[in-house]
Amino acid sequence: MPNTESSIRPRGRRAVVAASSVRIGAHYTGGMRRLGFALLLLISLSGKTEELPAWFAQSLLMLPEEIADAARENKRVMLYFEQDGCPYCKRMVELTFRDARVSGRMQQRFVPIALNIWGDREVTTPDGKTMSEKQLAAQLKVQFTPTLVFLDEKGGVAVRVNGYYPPERFLAALDAAASPARARSTRRQCRARASRGRSLLRCSSPPRNAPAATS
Repeated sequence: MPNTESSIRPRGRRAVVAASSVRIGAHYTGGMRRLGFALLLLISLSGKTEELPAWFAQSLLMLPEEIADAARENKRVMLYFEQDGCPYCKRMVELTFRDARVSGRMQQRFVPIALNIWGDREVTTPDGKTMSEKQLAAQLKVQFTPTLVFLDEKGGVAVRVNGYYPPERFLAALDAAASPARARSTRRQCRARASRGRSLLRCSSPPRNAPAATS
């Protein structure tokens, strides 16, 4: 497994249990009550999911349709698994997703869909089955957050990213996960620009250390 930063699945439930176990009793002093309420507020705020970029899809979670629609645009669906209170999800959103290069490449090549590993929303899987978000996470053996699963045009797993990736490393993953048609089109555009006197550096193939396809 690559050396990545991530949060294990049980973190979300432990945080909920910890928050619910804090009690504000009448025997506390006024100062202690105020401190207790402040602590509860801090726990509540820290547990919220980081706001995702606007270019994430507002999906009905019918994955066969999402995959087909994406393929018509030479794009692929990316499933982004997160959970409340995950510090590495926060870092992924604040640092990696907001990088201008990552943002541009994501919008050009992918349809990103966010899922909560403890969520109960109904998902239609690529093979037509219906299940909850948490059941899909279990089926895909998601054990860390963030986990990103890139689906190919048939609904299979093309590339999987476990844990937080900084922008440079994530760009390599995006190159590896892009549809073959999109990759060919990008290389043709790069060569066309190069023929007009621009650098060839942008026309290179995906790095060899990009994540391999998994199933």
